[in-house]
Amino acid sequence: MSDRTNWHESTIPMDGQQMLVRTRHLPDGWDWQVRLGDECVSNSSGLADTQERAISAAIHEAAARAI
Repeated sequence: MSDRTNWHESTIPMDGQQMLVRTRHLPDGWDWQVRLGDECVSNSSGLADTQERAISAAIHEAAARAI
């Protein structure tokens, strides 16, 4: 999760851990990354049109991997 772009970060409690959700605005939309425990997942599904949708996609991906 290293990049020199300006990321917006939020932490959310999930399964007794802290999930870190990062979003950034790019010219074509919103990108995201999520970290839960030792696992880090980057967006592979394309940019979202709003920050809220980027956060939703990140949380959905983290939840799917936590199961």
